[in-house]
Amino acid sequence: LAGVDDYYTAGNEPPGYWLGRGTTALRLDGELNQEHFRNLLRGLSPDGDRKLVRNADHERRAGWDFTWSAPKSVSVAWSQADPATRERIEQCLRHAAVAGVAYLEAVAGISRRGEDGHSHEPARLVLAAFLHSTSRAQDPQLHLHTILLNVGVRADGTTGTLEPKGLYRHQMAAGALFRAELAALLETELGLRARRENRAFELLGVDPELMAFFSNRRAQIEAELARLGQSGG
Repeated sequence: LAGVDDYYTAGNEPPGYWLGRGTTALRLDGELNQEHFRNLLRGLSPDGDRKLVRNADHERRAGWDFTWSAPKSVSVAWSQADPATRERIEQCLRHAAVAGVAYLEAVAGISRRGEDGHSHEPARLVLAAFLHSTSRAQDPQLHLHTILLNVGVRADGTTGTLEPKGLYRHQMAAGALFRAELAALLETELGLRARRENRAFELLGVDPELMAFFSNRRAQIEAELARLGQSGG
């Protein structure tokens, strides 16, 4: 788990922060504390003093990474902008991700209770959010990792592990909502113009050649697909 933690908290990216309605019950707010994050990954309370799930500190699924990625034109525009405009674009992405998280929490926030987790009930979610700005190929790629901890807070204040089936079922809809919200925010808050591009969008006025230049990771993937004689997702 330390390696998982380091991937999100190391480097020169902005500090993480907390999301989800379950954070209030666990007294988590604002900037992420690394030790609290590690304890929650283990299924413990933020201070590490008590178990929040039955199998805490044992081999278990610590959580899921829901990643909210900006279209390439947004990342390229962000990379060429002044610091103040970069911050505004980042805020648009953060707010759009909040909309996606709220949707998942409303339709798929479910905790398991009882023997073998047979009983299911609504639960508030706890997520750790980390804004990253580059791809693995070091191209501009603005995206937000939201680590959904495998700890849900039930209506009575008790905690337990999550049932992930609904999360998988609704993740595509949550992504569509995120992209729609991001496009709307960029238009209303920054005066940019977006056009629909398949299931996503791109900004008008961003040079396609510059987008291609900053798409090395995509080029690597497409080259490997071609080598294997494959295509698509």
